[in-house]
Amino acid sequence: MIVSPLNSPVKAKLTPEEIQEIFAAAEARGVTHTKQLLAYSSGSLETAVAAEKLGVSPTDLDKLRQQHKVLGVLLDDEVTYVYPAWQFVAAGQLLPGLAETLQVLKESSALQNLSFLLSTNLRLNGLRPLEALQQGFIKEVIVAASVEGEHIAD
Repeated sequence: MIVSPLNSPVKAKLTPEEIQEIFAAAEARGVTHTKQLLAYSSGSLETAVAAEKLGVSPTDLDKLRQQHKVLGVLLDDEVTYVYPAWQFVAAGQLLPGLAETLQVLKESSALQNLSFLLSTNLRLNGLRPLEALQQGFIKEVIVAASVEGEHIAD
């Protein structure tokens, strides 16, 4: 037995079944967290709808997601991407500063980026980066993202 930092005994070796249970529980928490973030962020759009709003094909939207220019979040089926609706501000236009922010955060996962954008940030005087972008504080959000990106890269 190994003693954890919380002074509770931890088995040195886990069975494959125990490992699978641990990962399944963690995955379920992640799915729940993703759904909560998407619900909080005023919903999400399926690929076809998001592509239409941006005036591009679904294939081009996927390329933009891969290039970290739009935010697409993988659902729990691990095949389907959805796009937070708030990033599409007008026909054919993304929220100003979002693509630049995503470029700074490109080493992060989409879920980490979504969490960053929706969490209050002390560097932004308690605003959420999404709110700061919506208010035009693009440079400030990029600075906050660069600090966030440094923590993730460590």
